[in-house]
Amino acid sequence: MLARVTAFLVLIVILAACGGGSTTSQSPSTSAAPSAQGTPPVVTGDAIDSETVGAAVAALQAMESWTFDVSTITMGLETGVRTTITGTERNAPQKAVKASHVPVIGDPPFQYIRIEDDIWFDTGTGTFTQVEAAEAENLIDQYEPYYLTGLAQSAVDNDFQFEPVGTEVINTIEAMHYRLSEEDLEQITETTELSPDQWGGDVWIATDGGYLVQLAWGPQTPADALLTTGFIYTVTDVDCECPIEPPA
Repeated sequence: MLARVTAFLVLIVILAACGGGSTTSQSPSTSAAPSAQGTPPVVTGDAIDSETVGAAVAALQAMESWTFDVSTITMGLETGVRTTITGTERNAPQKAVKASHVPVIGDPPFQYIRIEDDIWFDTGTGTFTQVEAAEAENLIDQYEPYYLTGLAQSAVDNDFQFEPVGTEVINTIEAMHYRLSEEDLEQITETTELSPDQWGGDVWIATDGGYLVQLAWGPQTPADALLTTGFIYTVTDVDCECPIEPPA
């Protein structure tokens, strides 16, 4: 058991949070997507920038609740590693997050629950340990960068341009798909051994609500793994009946 926990912590330490999915394509729309945080409306068909992506992230974070799936690609000790994360985030009645991390398919998940400043975690044993956030900085650093705020930073905190691809439906949500510009893709990958087509730089924004629906960034397969984390973050539901409670 100690070996499994140690391996997981080694994997988390080497991750550096910086991804597309199966969708149903539709013809591009010409309607404007609602804006968020005072950002001008997104007119589908026009390019957007990182500020607009940030506004879409903020619009999702303003929801009462949402569920998500994440697939991350990182460098392991010998080869690239894919980790899957399934979780829920809530703003009401309390700010909370709950997620299961599966570093190796078939193994028991590593589970993390945070409700305000109370944290419970299970390293795959089936037993939770409770700690206070103020005393768990290392634990927070191991888990929380792989939820929305941490993963979105690389696409939001830079001056990137994203070109429109068209409207698509993801988990019943209609969204406008944008792809990182060719110039930015080439600039990002020129210092790596990857070609632009091996790097995910895609964002999907809901046409009704202007919130983030999906974000893909970085290397997308274990064979292309770098120190930079590659991922695809997908919203599976919004404003859901999905309570987050302490473990029994």
